[in-house]
Amino acid sequence: MTSSSVYELSGAILDLVLQYQRKKPVSHGCNCLAYSACMATHLNAVEFFVSAHRPVQFILPGFPGKSPNVRKVLGYLPDKAESLALIFLNDLCKEIKKIYAPGAQVI
Repeated sequence: MTSSSVYELSGAILDLVLQYQRKKPVSHGCNCLAYSACMATHLNAVEFFVSAHRPVQFILPGFPGKSPNVRKVLGYLPDKAESLALIFLNDLCKEIKKIYAPGAQVI
């Protein structure tokens, strides 16, 4: 794989991920500078996995994070929000696999 195709594929993977980024709305159109800065922050990491033809690894520390306080939770099992978040992450990995055969994994 050429360096330009690694760059393009890495950018496409980040486009999939960053479309779900929650950010403050911009009142006057697209905030391209913020998007470019965010893309640049993560591009090298994604390129590392793509150039090695390995699954792109995303690390999600401390998830799911349940409070140990029994007065604040109904039980030890994941609640609906945690379940939906895990489904979303799994679906995102499936979307990445459509454009990049090794896919992605969340650790």
